[in-house]
Amino acid sequence: MRRIGLAAIVLCAFFILIGLGITTSIKQFNQLVVPEQPLRIYDVVEKEPEVLQIELLGEKCSVNVATIKQQVAIGKEQVKKKWQECKDDPQLHQQVESATALVKRQWQALVRTEEVRAVNQWVKERL
Repeated sequence: MRRIGLAAIVLCAFFILIGLGITTSIKQFNQLVVPEQPLRIYDVVEKEPEVLQIELLGEKCSVNVATIKQQVAIGKEQVKKKWQECKDDPQLHQQVESATALVKRQWQALVRTEEVRAVNQWVKERL
């Protein structure tokens, strides 16, 4: 587990260093060469209403915002439908009630133990 964490940290550090290197290189290039249009890591331009053109390191991609909004609306409706199914499930309600009852019984049993009573008494004496 420690190896995975260490590998993740090293990978993040690697990507941060690469990003900093690219950013520094582009800034230095723009300062030294002074091109008509400065180089950018990314650029987002609205070409038409509801159409964005995204340029990332020289590669261009067009995105139709209306289509994305429509897909998000469909996804939200599906989530609402699933939530209603889950919320109205009697089996789920029964499981939640039984789990709540179990936790209450365990809590009451814990509160009745001698250790908890001793701690409560100690706190009352200090107040």
